[in-house]
Amino acid sequence: TMKPPGEWNDYHIRAEGQHIVLRINGQVSSELIDREVGQFDLKGRLGLQLRAGDPMTVQFRDIRYRSLASGERR
Repeated sequence: TMKPPGEWNDYHIRAEGQHIVLRINGQVSSELIDREVGQFDLKGRLGLQLRAGDPMTVQFRDIRYRSLASGERR
């Protein structure tokens, strides 16, 4: 559930190999298992995207990135 305008939403993205899970405010919003193994490099940059369309303001705060320790992997 998205929070009302003016409040911050929490996004948690876990990417482990071809398995990616997106949680918004603690609830799974989407899950992807990329079956096109070998098509894309699993290392790279983190990008933040803004969609095209009507004028809008997008803000990001407290962005944290960390690699998973071997014990955290499934």
